[in-house]
Amino acid sequence: MKLTKSIGLTLIILITLTACSPKKLPEENTNISVTEPVKVAPTIVSIEASADRSYQDFFSEDPSSQLTQYITDIYHPDKTLYNLLFEAVMNKEKSVDISSYDLTPKQIMNTVSSIYEQAGLQLFYLNRVNWSKDYKTISITYRPYSDAQIKKDQDTFYSKMNHLLYNVAPNHYDPYQKFFAVYDYVTKHSAYTDDINDETTTTPSSLLVNQKSICGGFSTIANYVLNFVGVPTDYISNEAHAWNLVNLLGNYYYTDFTWGSDYTINYSNLNTALMNYQARMEGLDHLGYGDQKIIVGYPGGLEETPKDSADNRYDFLRNIYNNYALDIDHDWIYYSDAQGIRRIHLDGTGEELVISEPGFQLKSFNGVLYFTDENHKLYQWEEGKDPVILDASAVNALELIDGKLLYKIEYDITDVHEIDLSKFVLEDFQANSSHHFESYQLPKQQTFQIVITFSDQMLSQPLEDHIGLFSSTGREIPISMVWQEDHKKLMIRLKAYINQEEEVSLKVLSGIEAVNGLSTLEQYDKMIQFID
Repeated sequence: MKLTKSIGLTLIILITLTACSPKKLPEENTNISVTEPVKVAPTIVSIEASADRSYQDFFSEDPSSQLTQYITDIYHPDKTLYNLLFEAVMNKEKSVDISSYDLTPKQIMNTVSSIYEQAGLQLFYLNRVNWSKDYKTISITYRPYSDAQIKKDQDTFYSKMNHLLYNVAPNHYDPYQKFFAVYDYVTKHSAYTDDINDETTTTPSSLLVNQKSICGGFSTIANYVLNFVGVPTDYISNEAHAWNLVNLLGNYYYTDFTWGSDYTINYSNLNTALMNYQARMEGLDHLGYGDQKIIVGYPGGLEETPKDSADNRYDFLRNIYNNYALDIDHDWIYYSDAQGIRRIHLDGTGEELVISEPGFQLKSFNGVLYFTDENHKLYQWEEGKDPVILDASAVNALELIDGKLLYKIEYDITDVHEIDLSKFVLEDFQANSSHHFESYQLPKQQTFQIVITFSDQMLSQPLEDHIGLFSSTGREIPISMVWQEDHKKLMIRLKAYINQEEEVSLKVLSGIEAVNGLSTLEQYDKMIQFID
């Protein structure tokens, strides 16, 4: 009995297991494989160029809107009359009927006085604006410039101002980068003049057109440009001098662009940048300006005590003259002392010694430092590498101009040696097989940005050897490149000021890597033509 029950139970279990087991699929369906998605090489979808709004356009609809708060506070000009006079000067009219304006003589005189602010900028050819005894007619006289000279100088002024507003301190820079970029450009491309009798070289416009000005010109340009790019700045003055008060993320610093430039173009220093109150007073006392009344704004405004500035993080700048290099894109100030070459972040933090011997004639380009040693040998230094000798001769007069290192040898000062620092090999670009995007036209004095849109998300690799901007003669023009957050759009701007080119062409070589592990296979180009 026990044996029979055991056999019966076993049969029941076997039947149950058989009923619950899944059916086996036919043999031919047992080896199912999952197909991997096919990776596709990234491509460039578009290359678009777009013009920036010109400095000139800011005055097209309402010129009075561009008056500084200082002029508004001092003169309270009538905006309608101001706009009428501004347009009259732009059109070089000699007489303006204002009999229909119901204004007091003081309002008319104050409005006329306000026009002279712009006489230092694009209205540089203006001589005098006077009113008749009955205050019904305004007469205007002009400097003896030809129409051709006025147009030439205005175009230069507008193009350089646009370059300052958009290219020198682009939107992706932080406030420290924007400040040092503007400071570096203004002080290295202009010189101070003390010839106040030559009115053609004392205005803000002459700083850009003629590359020299008095202190008021330096401070006016700095005030306008820094505020435009988002760095709050005041114009500070007294009877003898003018400088600026800069707000960097809530900390106030005095900066004297005039003495940062001194009397010679390309001879600039940092010792008057970002001064605290004590350093400013010591500097002005030394120059004989310290005991005069200080005005926030132009002379004629109310006396005001400037904001206190006690931050001393930039005290190290007080000893830095012309032997320094700014690597703004990579956030470094390089300078040399008795121990060697040091660097420090633009916000005044993270100082470190990078080379244990003093260096001279410091220059920086695309993250690489160039310098000479005490024996005048020329070196280059890159992050994580040892210094490399580029020329063992006695190098002097080292200059960095538009991506080219220029220098002379001590025993042969007539021959200029040149090292092209470009990583883009133009000979690798094949125009016949490149994908051409439609050309773009814009006025010569207009600045622009280029946006390259990729089909895939791209890697943050250095792109200097893949993307280059070239003139029609093959001269490479330095550019800055920054990815947008999705890493599918690359924003490009010029680093160099150009005004003689008829056209430039953006060239893109293959080999730009995407996140999917593949690289672009095609070459691309887009031409930008400049028209009058």
